[in-house]
Amino acid sequence: MDAKDQQLNDRMQVPASSLSQPVSVWDWPIRLFHWLLAFAVTGLVLTGLKGGDAMQQHALLGYTVLGLLSFRLLWGLVGSRNARFRHFLASPAKAWAYLRLTRDEKARWIGHSPPAGYAVMLMLGLLMLQALTGLIADDEIAFSGPFAASVPGAWSAWATWYHKTVGKPALLLMIGLHLVAIAYYAVVLRIPLLGAMIFGSREIEK
Repeated sequence: MDAKDQQLNDRMQVPASSLSQPVSVWDWPIRLFHWLLAFAVTGLVLTGLKGGDAMQQHALLGYTVLGLLSFRLLWGLVGSRNARFRHFLASPAKAWAYLRLTRDEKARWIGHSPPAGYAVMLMLGLLMLQALTGLIADDEIAFSGPFAASVPGAWSAWATWYHKTVGKPALLLMIGLHLVAIAYYAVVLRIPLLGAMIFGSREIEK
């Protein structure tokens, strides 16, 4: 392991003196954001599948997601240490260095790992695109975004196509990968990540 990899480990891993003690991972604003976003996105998927009158609720949930994402972008700049983008965004070399860590070294990692940091930004980007394209989308059947009439028809048509054909399956794929990753860490690596997003802290084993 080279000097840069060691610096990454020193910055992100819990020191030995803190092992077997509860370590703070996520502050309450991040936890509240996470669960509100999860419920809102679930509602968006269900109302989108139902269509018809449910599209009114779909739009309201879309506004909710847009508001939540705006908060997350702000909190990523001024929030707690683990929530800040500069804390978990890393170079591809550092992401590769993380993948080469042992299971015990990964177990002492606090916050998003470098590979997870890429996944977080991709997820936020996909959600933002879904919310923004929804504002100008118009399926000419059950839904018309609040700004659909204010943009050229070609823009609205593209937004509608992206929202349904590209953005939705891409987002569902990312959600699936997110759930698989949590299950992999819990079952294979025996590293419980879910509890920290509920209670804010977790015990780091010796």
